[in-house]
Amino acid sequence: IIPFSWSLDTIGIIAKDIELIRHVFKVILPNDKKLVVVSKLRSRPKLGLFLFEDNEVSKELLKSIDKVSSYFDLIEIDLPLLRRYGNRVRRIIGLAEAASYHKDWLSLYADKYFKDTYNLLVEGSKILVTDYIDALRYRRLLLDEYVRIFKKVDFILSPTTKIVAPKISEVIGNELRFRHLLISNTELFNVVGAPS
Repeated sequence: IIPFSWSLDTIGIIAKDIELIRHVFKVILPNDKKLVVVSKLRSRPKLGLFLFEDNEVSKELLKSIDKVSSYFDLIEIDLPLLRRYGNRVRRIIGLAEAASYHKDWLSLYADKYFKDTYNLLVEGSKILVTDYIDALRYRRLLLDEYVRIFKKVDFILSPTTKIVAPKISEVIGNELRFRHLLISNTELFNVVGAPS
């Protein structure tokens, strides 16, 4: 596995059995990297709904909520610091770390990288160390806010993307435009180390 950056990338596992998932995580995740937010489950769990601006995916999510609302108490939540600074903090950390990780390969194999990825890595190499350190400090504030919300809710439900998944033919040649639409929601949770 080659990460885009060291501290932001997480590995997700899809499996039919929770025990298999636990076993795989024990193998791939060292003990010093485990930070788990655990909430005491109530008899009727509280589901925090974290929505973005009015868009097609949020509307579809709201329709789906009706199907499970009898099982949960629904609470609309906001994470204002994460909403305001999360994407910028993630971009600075991600691009700086990616540029560091790929620097040797980038100079030797520049032609092997997709143009948009190459451009992002070059952009990352230009990030000031002071901006990177400030982003790490902000990341701590974002994590604190994220952990605090679990005093109010047991789960967070949020749209994964801003748009319905496009066809590959629509993305080719428009990678930069689609990248933001497809990752900006999940990268907010990625920056605090949560599954996204």
